[in-house]
Amino acid sequence: MTSRIFLAALMIWTGQAFGQTRFFQFVDSVFQKREIQESVLLKQEIQNSGYKITGNDTLDMTVAKLAYMHMLLTCYYSVDGDTSGGFGIPYFWNYTNHNPRLNIVNLKKGKTLSQLPAAPGSQGASMATLDRTPLIFWGDFMSDEPSYSYEHISAFYSFGWCSEREMAYKAWLGVIGIKSTIGIKADHVWTEVELAELPGYFLFIDNTFNRFELLPISKKPPPEIGNKYITWYNQQGSDRAIQKKLSALSISSQRAAYIQHQILTYFGSNSDDY
Repeated sequence: MTSRIFLAALMIWTGQAFGQTRFFQFVDSVFQKREIQESVLLKQEIQNSGYKITGNDTLDMTVAKLAYMHMLLTCYYSVDGDTSGGFGIPYFWNYTNHNPRLNIVNLKKGKTLSQLPAAPGSQGASMATLDRTPLIFWGDFMSDEPSYSYEHISAFYSFGWCSEREMAYKAWLGVIGIKSTIGIKADHVWTEVELAELPGYFLFIDNTFNRFELLPISKKPPPEIGNKYITWYNQQGSDRAIQKKLSALSISSQRAAYIQHQILTYFGSNSDDY
């Protein structure tokens, strides 16, 4: 069965099962599948983090879900156009002298992002330079058709560098009821998660360099005083109104089928098994 024929058949089948479905609930339903629960790649990620399976099913499942979400959202390198994570969302630098975002093309409008003004109140003068908030980041990713192209990447749905990925991750965590904090040092940010069941430890999660580590609280990086961005990043990720809007966002059956195939392929499933 070719991948193209398989995808077409999968879309027909999932159209009956999915319909219009809320995105984050759908991604969680994929996490529940046997193919994910038994994924060697996911088990390796958890093992490499330093976390030891405790036998506390609730805690073990929570850590596994955090790792799963991270593996979907992360990339591996801060290189323009890197699409190495599970969702394949490209990384692009921002605020640089040769900002690559100036040349990203909005496919629907047929213009580069530098030619499109940012919405009033946005941080940035054009769509090329603004910080992509969780609503923009996830809203683009859930659309039926790719919105962007850039040089060697013919079409993609969403994109983001470290701050945008961590705001998106923190907001996603908020949707499922997990508190987190975005940390910052110089021009890089990450996410920290403390779980009550793991006293004295925290999860250091970096969705740019694919880091998912359980560390002692004593190794938590100290807050960077005076950074003008960190408060805004955390507000965007923790805003309940934003989380409520994200929770309600739905995707079509066709997009759901594609994303399910993407997730299961990334985690090493044999496509003939589902």
